[in-house]
Amino acid sequence: MNHSSRRPVSVLAVDPASRGLGYALLDGPDRLIDWGFRNARERKDAQSIAYLKALMINYTPDILVVEAFDPDKNFHRSPRVRNLLNVFASMAPKYGARCERVSRVAVRDVFTCNNKYRIATKLARAFPETKPSCPPERKIWLAEDPRINIFDALALGCTYYAVAEESRRKPNT
Repeated sequence: MNHSSRRPVSVLAVDPASRGLGYALLDGPDRLIDWGFRNARERKDAQSIAYLKALMINYTPDILVVEAFDPDKNFHRSPRVRNLLNVFASMAPKYGARCERVSRVAVRDVFTCNNKYRIATKLARAFPETKPSCPPERKIWLAEDPRINIFDALALGCTYYAVAEESRRKPNT
């Protein structure tokens, strides 16, 4: 009998936003350890960097997952947030983690829908402990609920696991 003593790869996925930082820590594709949203009103970047540093020290994840973006085509993220994603990526090795970038297209492909609120609903079903944090679908005249960033981060983490599993299953050609 072959017993594998490998522990699951822990993933910390983060999603910076205009109001702060959403995060999700997974210890395998089906095991959510922690999640939340950290408000950052003043000195947003410095507060987000400090909070990520605390998460990295506290949880020591193997992988930090952030959103991938094409600088020429990705206009849905502000230059400030794109810069912050790059800072996060450069921080990962300092805390013993590898940084992986996951695109929004990959997230939509894995969840087979293109609406982030529908993705959040799917995630709330998969991880029932998050259901109280799942915001209702946004009306076009309302600002985005900051809790959606928790689910954006969780979707990035789940997509990382799905893509990694898919690439592991593919035969080397």
